Amino acid sequence: MTARAERPGERLPARVGLCAACRHARRVQTDKGALFVRCALSTHDPVYARYPRLPVVSCLGYSVADDADAERSGTEPD
Repeated sequence: MTARAERPGERLPARVGLCAACRHARRVQTDKGALFVRCALSTHDPVYARYPRLPVVSCLGYSVADDADAERSGTEPD
């Protein structure tokens, strides 16, 4: 099995839906290049899927990332 690693310096593509601009989204990419989006809210709240089905079009935990959040999580701010 290929190890997964968070890639904080890379952006999420818009096709992932709301996660592309969410402060809680974390980009996870395998060594083979497969892209996954991990929801940081899932760490503390089981209501949120760890790896949500994409594209996410509705989410109660959605919060727009500011520039600092975007650099840390690999998402693009609005």
